[in-house]
Amino acid sequence: MLRTVDRLMLRELIPPLLFGVAAFTVLFVAGGYLAKLTNLLVQGVQAGIVLRLFLLYLPTVIVMTLPMSVLLAVLLSFSRLSSDSEIVALWAGGISLKRLLVPVLALAFAVTVLSFVTSEWLAPRTHRQSSDLMEQVRGNAAVTQKPFIISDLEQDRYNAIVIVNKGISPGTKELRDVTIFSGFTDSGPEVYMRAERAQWEGGNDWRLFNGMWQRIGPGGTVRNSFSGLESKTIKLGRTPDEVAEEQRDTDDLTFRQLAHRIQRMRAAKADTRELEVDLFNRFAVPLASVVFALLAAPLGMRPHRGGSAMGFGLSVALIFGYWTLWSYSSALAKSGHLSPIAGSFLADLVFLAVGAALLVRASR
Repeated sequence: MLRTVDRLMLRELIPPLLFGVAAFTVLFVAGGYLAKLTNLLVQGVQAGIVLRLFLLYLPTVIVMTLPMSVLLAVLLSFSRLSSDSEIVALWAGGISLKRLLVPVLALAFAVTVLSFVTSEWLAPRTHRQSSDLMEQVRGNAAVTQKPFIISDLEQDRYNAIVIVNKGISPGTKELRDVTIFSGFTDSGPEVYMRAERAQWEGGNDWRLFNGMWQRIGPGGTVRNSFSGLESKTIKLGRTPDEVAEEQRDTDDLTFRQLAHRIQRMRAAKADTRELEVDLFNRFAVPLASVVFALLAAPLGMRPHRGGSAMGFGLSVALIFGYWTLWSYSSALAKSGHLSPIAGSFLADLVFLAVGAALLVRASR
């Protein structure tokens, strides 16, 4: 009997869930990406490149639309079961609301895991590829090929400042055309170096090729050059992957990479509030699937007219309320008015509290 109920609920939930993913994804793409993609076509960009960009955008969008789809699916399913008096029949057969929610929550947890895995494994990679492809379309260098600065701090004092003028080579993982200031004292750097390239030697060691170095000290200025088989070695607390990662937007990073960046910035006494909010949001957004499921079930059981159209409209209204609160609390956390964890999870907690109250009322 119970397995039959579980199959019944899943048959009710899965079709509107898939419909919701498709519908909300189309709405997101139309609102956020369609104009950009259309402009590329008008500018003469090949249709194949535009199609590739569209496909690369999808994982990032789907992470957002999966929780919305759970809300729509649960709301429509419970609304249909309630209007046809099937929920009353299930209760009469000894199936409680609590037991009825078991397959619903199981599906919501599965969607939560899928959303998190997508945001952790797939979305950062596709977002990185789309960013690089977009730069290529515009005729610009990729993010890691542009000039950038590495600030290496050690015990609250600069170990080195490295200006990488021509980016990092993705194949050889070399820093190209580097300017280095090191030997910092209270009066500033005592060593200045310039090299054609810096090759990672492992650990914190980077070897410089074809350049010069200059030391300024109490005894005067010492200047020398090195080329050919000669080289110089410097200490820099970064691996090539860490150097490349630091040039990326947070959307390009996995949870582990983002946590690693926060750790390095904390060691450098830098402000990490914004990054911490982004980190906690990696959990808060997928978790909304479970919150929406608990909220939508009692709402779907309430008597109302309008069928699927009414259910879709109510879903949109609830989603708008959730994302408005989530965006506002995240902004407050990034500005320092809330803790990062509170800013990320406030919307989940508020909607969870409302859903719990409605469930208690519906179970009486």
